[in-house]
Amino acid sequence: MKSIGTALKEYLDRRKLNSELDVARVWLNWPDIVGNHLAEMARPLGRRGTSLRIGVEDSIVMQELTYFGQDILDRIEEFLGWQPFDKVALELLQDRTSLDRVALPAGPSRRAVRTPEEVGQLGEDSLPSGSTIASCYRSYLDCILGRKK
Repeated sequence: MKSIGTALKEYLDRRKLNSELDVARVWLNWPDIVGNHLAEMARPLGRRGTSLRIGVEDSIVMQELTYFGQDILDRIEEFLGWQPFDKVALELLQDRTSLDRVALPAGPSRRAVRTPEEVGQLGEDSLPSGSTIASCYRSYLDCILGRKK
């Protein structure tokens, strides 16, 4: 079992992070990589270790795609410039959502911020001239009131 420090170091390792981002690029660009016709029949489900998991609608398509495994891997390598997978594992999709169809939820909506009526009534002259608090208050007013610096 790894220590937390070792696991964190591995997770934050830049090369590993870049490789994870590359694999995510495969999901995002799946139709471009394998072609639209093949992308309709075979959808990426993820990976298990170094195996690419591909979901298919039925067993007939699964049988046909067993012959295209190496071609899919070659296309991925051509797209990324390196190969993150060593084999293709085919599975029936059933009711699962493939990774090329996952939609991220919309972020929280931004509400308009209402500026309080009393902003700026303290007066910049009431604070010690040249002090840090006067500078901070001036910056706060510039931000809230939309003044240019």
